[in-house]
Amino acid sequence: MNLQELELKPSLINKFGLYVEVEGSKNILERMNIIKNVLNMKEIRNFFRNNMEKKKEF
Repeated sequence: MNLQELELKPSLINKFGLYVEVEGSKNILERMNIIKNVLNMKEIRNFFRNNMEKKKEF
C-alpha cells in the first residue's frame, strides 16, 4: 500500500474482484445515524450469539 497516496498498488487491485472507493461524511446527523446503525448491528449480533450459545448447551 502506498501510504503517501493512500491507494493500493495496481498489482494488488488486479488480485481483487471488487474495488470500492470510500469517503467520510461531514454531515453530523448522517454520522450519528451511522454510529447508531453500527451499535444496533452489534446488539443484534450479540443477541443471536447468546441465543446460539444457549441452544448449544441443550
